[in-house]
Amino acid sequence: MSSFLENYKRQPKIYIDLPSKGIYYTQGNVVQDNQFTNIPVFGMNTMDEIMLKTPDALFSGQATVNIIKSCIPILTNPWALVGFDIDYVLMAIRIASYGEQMPITSNCPTCSTENVTEIALNSVLENLASHEPTRNITLKELTFNLRPLTYQEFTEFSRESFSIEKQLINLEKADLSDEEATRQRQALFDLRAKLNLKITLRHIQTISAGDNVENNLETIEKFIVDNDTEFYNELSKSVTQINDAWSIPKFTVKCGGENCGNEYKTGLSVDYSSFFGTNSFRSRNLIL
Repeated sequence: MSSFLENYKRQPKIYIDLPSKGIYYTQGNVVQDNQFTNIPVFGMNTMDEIMLKTPDALFSGQATVNIIKSCIPILTNPWALVGFDIDYVLMAIRIASYGEQMPITSNCPTCSTENVTEIALNSVLENLASHEPTRNITLKELTFNLRPLTYQEFTEFSRESFSIEKQLINLEKADLSDEEATRQRQALFDLRAKLNLKITLRHIQTISAGDNVENNLETIEKFIVDNDTEFYNELSKSVTQINDAWSIPKFTVKCGGENCGNEYKTGLSVDYSSFFGTNSFRSRNLIL
């Protein structure tokens, strides 16, 4: 005999459509039954809250993946979600857990006054939903079809970048000769340049010319690396532009400080424990 408590189990709070419309996912590898619309979203449960207090799980991205599986069970492989789908999904979970309104705290770059601005997360969802899911550029009769990174790729690259930056910081504290410090510093700069190259190239889905299409990553990488720098420079610029276009929009804040009134832009990243673990968010992304 079932308990009356069954009547009080958590229910879906909202329903969403994935902005990508599933175009980057192969048959059934990310969403159950390829259901890319009318996806039910539950609020976080007690174990999800506990997961947010596990630093290793947060750093590895596993906490985010577990929370997505808990709140949106139909998403069977969150690691394979592409960038703007991840942002959209996490924003929806935030709404289902805490509601549509969210205060953001930021500091004025002019006078350092702390300002609290309330944003409507539904309007952010609408903006993300309006993103054009595909992008391409043409260079010398070649069409580069670009794609957003998956959450797995983003997490791996972030960890690599963090490791390099940490080594650079530790290097400045190390007791080394000038010659050795310079050698190690240059080696780390080279690693960072190679990582940036890898990140840029990973955004290429295919290169086409007429009916000819190349989708082998190794072949594409060799072509870019061995070719004129014009290809890589233009590609890098375009990747930056599409990532800006696919990202969560920045918000304008008017400083409330005495005799200030400065207007500045601030943004938010949804993949932080503070975004889910509290009812408010301190902005980490200040755009002057």
